[in-house]
Amino acid sequence: MWWYSQTPATQALVRSFVKTGRWEFVGGGWSQNDEAVAHYSAVVEQMTEGHLLLLKEFGVTPLVSWQIDPFGASSITPTIFSKMGIRYHVIDRIDDRLKSVYLPLVGTWLTIKYFFS
Repeated sequence: MWWYSQTPATQALVRSFVKTGRWEFVGGGWSQNDEAVAHYSAVVEQMTEGHLLLLKEFGVTPLVSWQIDPFGASSITPTIFSKMGIRYHVIDRIDDRLKSVYLPLVGTWLTIKYFFS
């Protein structure tokens, strides 16, 4: 893993960036899960693994997630992420039928609670 192969000086530098808000972890999972076929337990497991590492090494848990799946967004992903403490969620690609609904909101930061409350 990249982090453990870094020198103590590099690790200290990255930790200082995290502490001062110049470095932020997005999502924080161990990997980017496949949204088309993954069982929700696999998503929870890999996110938990990543979040535990970030908490241990940096004392943080991510507040922002990015759903990059190029084949479309799964509705369960932001729901699971909100239960993990993620407050903001970016969807990279959405169905054309939803674009007209969300277009007036472009440039507006909305919390996950806005969509799932």
